[in-house]
Amino acid sequence: DLVLGPADNPLPATQIVRTLALLEEESSLVCATSDALSGDITQVPGDVPPCVTPEAEAFGPLAAVLGTVDQTGTPSVQLWSDPISTNPDLDATETWDLQNFSADAHPMHLHLVKFNVNSREGLGGGDSIITRRGTVDGVPDVNLNNGIQEWENGWKDVVIAYPGESTKVTSTFDIPGLYVWHCHIVEHEDNEMMVPFCVGNDNCGGLPLPDAGEQANFTSGLSN
Repeated sequence: DLVLGPADNPLPATQIVRTLALLEEESSLVCATSDALSGDITQVPGDVPPCVTPEAEAFGPLAAVLGTVDQTGTPSVQLWSDPISTNPDLDATETWDLQNFSADAHPMHLHLVKFNVNSREGLGGGDSIITRRGTVDGVPDVNLNNGIQEWENGWKDVVIAYPGESTKVTSTFDIPGLYVWHCHIVEHEDNEMMVPFCVGNDNCGGLPLPDAGEQANFTSGLSN
């Protein structure tokens, strides 16, 4: 029954809209053929995607990953080990447009900042699933026009990004240093759905990133 009012001390006007991607990536290691009748799947030794063996396809569980979106709307994968590409200026107010190209809803968390949830809509336009649903637990939602539910007013640090949708959040990055943004599903964040961002300069003073084995423990950020 909790209903929150607008956030106190409203954020300044957005200076940058940063478009980011939630993605699923096919296996880059295994090519396999499948028998439609028996259901048998056979790995092709020595063949890796893009598969060259006739009728072979990339095979394996999809990896949930994060990335960026270019000006043409094309997403690309950003891995933990890649150079940091998300570098808000200190005290900058940015809107992050989280575009979910995957088939799953992801609870997305930004470290060391609070944000306002602005809107949800389908990729390419159109209503959010929240708007199309029309009610929340049978109760009409007064904020259906922008796809935000009543309990999402106020300050947040996690937002659900629904599949096939754009979810926009706005924050002022007022603490310098090296932090992460990630999905809060443990199996996702402990694999590749966690990447760093740096507030205040391009490389956070040259601070090295933890290696892959330390990634799961990198939760509080490293400051300058």
